[in-house]
Amino acid sequence: MKTGRIIYPVYTLGPGKRVGIWLSGCNKRCEGCGNPELWDSGYGKDLSPAEIMEIVRRLASDDRIDGFTISGGEPFLQEEELALLLSMLSEISEDILVYTGYKAEEITADLSHVAVLIDGEYIHSLCDGHILKGSSNQRIHYLKEEYRKPYEQYIRENSGKNFVQTVPFGKGMLFLGIQGDRLRKKLKEKLNSKGIEER
Repeated sequence: MKTGRIIYPVYTLGPGKRVGIWLSGCNKRCEGCGNPELWDSGYGKDLSPAEIMEIVRRLASDDRIDGFTISGGEPFLQEEELALLLSMLSEISEDILVYTGYKAEEITADLSHVAVLIDGEYIHSLCDGHILKGSSNQRIHYLKEEYRKPYEQYIRENSGKNFVQTVPFGKGMLFLGIQGDRLRKKLKEKLNSKGIEER
């Protein structure tokens, strides 16, 4: 699988301590996307679902994993491998959140291992500061009803917050989470005041 990054722990893209998996390659290329480097399917590494699971199992042997968040890029461009990975991940936790630029109605892939699906293209002008959705047109689908309550609680508890996690990555830093315009502007100003350019 074209894999941009795997990060643990992630606290900003779903409840609990999560493994974040960002897949590379995207045909949507939404204006204002928070991960434009992941549009390129050549970004990152080519890992099989089994290799990703080996990384996850090593993480799980040292600490608790509450769930998984899979984003991109566009995960469903790698539909067959994604289905296999989802099946494997569900052995560790069935709380699997997947982001997609497609609408749920357009997806023909097996979603039986997906607990929560957030669908729809990111539309910059509709960014409203929601803790889990980049723009208000996107929808949250609870495909496993037992996860509705913890997700709704997570959304309530973090409503109105600029809930972003900063992690070192390579020679720089990554900001994980849904970044509203105000936060992006403040971060850019702060970085520029230190002589650091955003890439």
